[in-house]
Amino acid sequence: MDYSRSRSARGLQLIHPRDKGHAIVHINKGGIGISTPGEWIKVGYVGGSGSSVRKTHAFDNVFPLVDEQVYAIVSRMAHNGSCEVFIDGNLVATSNVRSAKPLSIEIPEGERFPRSSSWDKLAFKGDGLPMQWERNWAGVIVEPLDSGSNICHNLRYCHGIAEIPTPE
Repeated sequence: MDYSRSRSARGLQLIHPRDKGHAIVHINKGGIGISTPGEWIKVGYVGGSGSSVRKTHAFDNVFPLVDEQVYAIVSRMAHNGSCEVFIDGNLVATSNVRSAKPLSIEIPEGERFPRSSSWDKLAFKGDGLPMQWERNWAGVIVEPLDSGSNICHNLRYCHGIAEIPTPE
C-alpha cells in the first residue's frame, strides 16, 4: 500500500491472520509495534508493543515518518508467525508472533480503550461489518486524527506466505 500522514494522525493497524487468530502490526509516526489482543478494545489506538519488534539498520533512516511524504509499505506475515515490515523497499523491522486469538472489534457499552477518555461514542460501525473476525480474515484500520491527514491507498492483499527465510 501507499501511505501518508500528517500532523495529529495516529497511524495504521495492519491486521494479519495468524493461526486461528489475528495479529496487528501498528505503524505510526515514531515506529512499529505488534499486538495480539483478541479484543481490540485492549489496545485501541495505542501503538502495540515494540518489545518484540527487532529494528533493522534501515529503521532509523525511515522513522520518524515525515509529514505528507508518501511511503510504500509492505507488511507480511508467514504461516509460521515470522513478520517483516518494508518501507520504500527497505526492511525496517522483523518480529515473530507465536500465537494469536481471534479478533473482536466490539466495544461494549460504557467500556473504553486506552487513551480514549475524550471521545464520546466508541464503536465500529458499518452495514455488514462483523464484530467477531473469522480465521484468515485480514484488514486495515486507518486511525483517527484531529487535524492533518491519514491516507492509505493502492492497497493489495496476498494470502499464503508459507515461510519467510531467516536472514543469515
